[in-house]
Amino acid sequence: MRCRVGVGSSWCRGCARAGWGGVPLAWLGQVELRARSGGEQFQAGIGRPPRSLKKQFQAQGVPAWEREGPLLYSGGQLVFVPGLGLDARVIGLPGQPLVQLRWEPAAAG
Repeated sequence: MRCRVGVGSSWCRGCARAGWGGVPLAWLGQVELRARSGGEQFQAGIGRPPRSLKKQFQAQGVPAWEREGPLLYSGGQLVFVPGLGLDARVIGLPGQPLVQLRWEPAAAG
């Protein structure tokens, strides 16, 4: 499993500069990848309540076999979930340097 985080470089295929709806660069200074352990809460939108990952995956119709990717944390806060995207609690404000993240699983073979 590989994680690539950065902005504007050739090694960063999993992120892009964002005008809005991205995560502030400051959140990506110290990131950690974790496997699901149960009990994680994800907020799908601003003003929406945090719900369990299981319920969020079900609501978005993400099949069980596509829920295997690692969870991206920063400072103990869940930042990004493959198949769901950014947790709304980390979405930055306009005017901040923001990036968008996406998960690209390694090709089989």
